[in-house]
Amino acid sequence: MDASDASPVGPGLHPLRPDEVIVIRSSGAGDSSATGVAGDLVILYTVCAARRPIRVRTNLPRVAPFTVPCDGVVSRAQIYTHRGRRFRVDVEAPSSVSWRVLVTRRGE
Repeated sequence: MDASDASPVGPGLHPLRPDEVIVIRSSGAGDSSATGVAGDLVILYTVCAARRPIRVRTNLPRVAPFTVPCDGVVSRAQIYTHRGRRFRVDVEAPSSVSWRVLVTRRGE
């Protein structure tokens, strides 16, 4: 099943703005890491469904990890960085927790 479709995890993940370019679309259970994210404004959409929250972190300085409540509602976070700076997005979750992440950046 495509990660953009609605599922027990929650609603589908889609960019809110027409000028957002999808960089990563990922789903899974447990811990995961995605590399190669770049852009001066990156937007992370996250949704999960479980009793325990998940944590999302990057390897960027000054960007604190954030907790996503697993309530089936899409969480949205904006990350500002230097244009062209590449970084990693990590999801920390118990193996029993299913989640989906969509990473977008502004179109050039």
